[in-house]
Amino acid sequence: MSKITPSDSLEQDIQTLKQRFFRANKGRYERCFEQLTYKQQSVLEIIPILFHINDAFLPGFIDDNVPSGFHGFKPDNNQLERLKGFNRNFKYSPKYIQEGELSSIYIMGSCGSVAQNSQSDLDFWLIHNHDLSAERIFSLEKKAQLIEKWAETFNLEVHFFLMSAEDFKAKKVGKLTSEHSGSAQHMLLLDEFYRSCILLVGSYPIWWLVPCERELEYDSFVKGIYAKGVLGYRETIDFGSTLPLATEELYGASIWQLCKAIDAPYKSILKSVLLEYYVESKNKNVLLSQEFKYRIHHNTVNLNQLDAYLLLYSMVEQYFLDTNQVSRLTIFRKSIYLKLNLKLSQTLAKTRSW
Repeated sequence: MSKITPSDSLEQDIQTLKQRFFRANKGRYERCFEQLTYKQQSVLEIIPILFHINDAFLPGFIDDNVPSGFHGFKPDNNQLERLKGFNRNFKYSPKYIQEGELSSIYIMGSCGSVAQNSQSDLDFWLIHNHDLSAERIFSLEKKAQLIEKWAETFNLEVHFFLMSAEDFKAKKVGKLTSEHSGSAQHMLLLDEFYRSCILLVGSYPIWWLVPCERELEYDSFVKGIYAKGVLGYRETIDFGSTLPLATEELYGASIWQLCKAIDAPYKSILKSVLLEYYVESKNKNVLLSQEFKYRIHHNTVNLNQLDAYLLLYSMVEQYFLDTNQVSRLTIFRKSIYLKLNLKLSQTLAKTRSW
């Protein structure tokens, strides 16, 4: 694909990139979806509706003053049918469609990747408008907690992390997944989010549209896109760039992984080795998220080549081979096998997994 710049052809370039990213997004969602039981699938399908409206017939209801509404969101027939399975008394009405105080909702982490299994939890990023009062954000958090408890009744562990994009860019947020301390690992968390996120509803990251070779001039490139006026109202959301990645953050994250290793040793080995690769890499701008975006921009359509954990594996494997660390590569391979929890003694025909 030719180099994409804020030019007269930008609108066509954006449409091409959107189609590619949303195709990958859809494929990841389907892979995530098929790992769940029927009831768990129904929970996942209706989560956007639960935040889109406040209704006493729906799980998580507190009152009518809780922030709600994704701009332009309209539940499809399948979502509404799933909703009926929980409460046949609820009737969806167009009156619920509103300007919206919520920007988007994503899942991030192992979902939709080879690392997802029956024990995997789902981490959601729920993005709200920046101008919400602290009191109303608190009420939205309480609603999210009620929905988490409701999902538990179907053996589905979910976590909601609330923020505004503006606060994230300003590093005014704390814990943003069940595995990270957001303020201490800001760029690394963003790196993981960009390479693994699945958009459910709302604005997509404008980061999608910035070519890898322009990442170091991210802000000016984004301003150029906005100046052209080719994006729809609230079409995109800006979490910022992953670059430049500070070396001190890599060392701080390594200490964090030592702590996490007590509960999740195999996952910590994977992430610690990735951090080592980032530190030792001669090209400080090559992150997994950058490789993921590069493949999308160059029209990679194979979902396995876009899988967040397979990307991690292939990059670290090449690092060990290039540095002749065969014994460490063996340990790494065993760790990823144990983390994935795949039973290779069973044929694929006997499993539900792709």
